[in-house]
Amino acid sequence: MDANTTTPQDQAVIAAIRADALVGSGSCSYIDECLSDAELVERFARNASGRRRLPAQALRAAQDAHKIWADVMDDRIADARNSEW
Repeated sequence: MDANTTTPQDQAVIAAIRADALVGSGSCSYIDECLSDAELVERFARNASGRRRLPAQALRAAQDAHKIWADVMDDRIADARNSEW
């Protein structure tokens, strides 16, 4: 996805997420490392009912998704440490 295929609203969502310290560029979060700009828009630019989110709302959704992912990974690591080999 490039600037020619996104709306100004999509670009604002991408910019907000990529600039964030928790999930943005250089954060090493799964969002930073694994999601393209198109995937950011697909996952976070609209809510479950299809209404467009403001950039701050999209950022909050991305941060929430990251926190859930991090909790799951913490649980998996703890399970692995506590298992018998």
